[in-house]
Amino acid sequence: MFLLLAGMLALTLQAYLVFLLEDFLGSSPSNQSQMHDVSGDIRPPLDCDSDPSASRTVLDRIAVYSPVPQQHDKILCFMMTHDGAHQNKVGAVMETWGSKCDGWLIASNSTDKSLGTTAMQTPALYTYLWIKLNETVHLIASDYMDEYDWFFKVDDDTFVIMENLWHFLRVKKSDKETPQIFGYLLTDQFWRDQQHYFDIDTNKGFGEYFLSRVRNESDKVDYLAGGSGYIMNRAYLRKLIVALESNLTLYGEVPEDMAHGATMLAHGIQPGDSRDHGGREYFIPESPALWDVRHKAHIRAGLVAPNQRCCAHYTVAFHHITPSMMQNMYDQLYLCRTEPLD
Repeated sequence: MFLLLAGMLALTLQAYLVFLLEDFLGSSPSNQSQMHDVSGDIRPPLDCDSDPSASRTVLDRIAVYSPVPQQHDKILCFMMTHDGAHQNKVGAVMETWGSKCDGWLIASNSTDKSLGTTAMQTPALYTYLWIKLNETVHLIASDYMDEYDWFFKVDDDTFVIMENLWHFLRVKKSDKETPQIFGYLLTDQFWRDQQHYFDIDTNKGFGEYFLSRVRNESDKVDYLAGGSGYIMNRAYLRKLIVALESNLTLYGEVPEDMAHGATMLAHGIQPGDSRDHGGREYFIPESPALWDVRHKAHIRAGLVAPNQRCCAHYTVAFHHITPSMMQNMYDQLYLCRTEPLD
């Protein structure tokens, strides 16, 4: 067991160092014109042999669903970001997969007409993301509710295969009146680990109710991770607004994904099953390289079968993707393949 844990740690560290190197290279001014044409620069010739982030092992197992029907549910993509990420991270999203969304709301701390960002009142601090989500979804409900069928929250370092998301929704969606939300379900902690957030003065009443009537302290958490995105239908968005405006919600500087999940669980709404028929994930909370490390470690530990695929055939999203990784992944999936993956 010690050797297994040591091996997992070494492989994870190796993949993480690749991620850090990519992040550095992706934000270096000397490499801006070589990454992509976010700033209008001409990008270099396509290099399909390039795999600087070690993503190919996973990407080669993922198919891009096609064709997308002309008549499909409309998706509003939205992210919460800040002006320090506009030109690199947000720009990379909009130059790659982001162009495929039916519409966008980019909630930031300043307005940039070239990218379509909207200045919000909530300070651009990580600890304020739950507060910022509250402000953002209220804006969506007032301005976009009737125009779109689904509302997809992503981060500025999320990579999405939109064709696969439309396919996923066709498989998973219920009737329009049933609240639905999908994403990567976190189960690696216990609700007692969130106690310090429930102990905040403004949250004590919620915490007592939640841990006595909704979940036990010894139960594993069951909320969706925000990084690889979660997508909600219009009925869910309506329920979320009602919950946020009630007394049964969390307040203050608490983790956005936990607070969102706990609030909706308290209102009797659980996330849908976001895995395929084989139990494989569609929404991946890591980069392809890190997810591959985790998957191989699970095989060695006997947690999954040796022939188990790493992820769903039509995987939807990854997280922790730097701008240069984003362009390379887009190239590999859309420009370098000579024929579709069956």
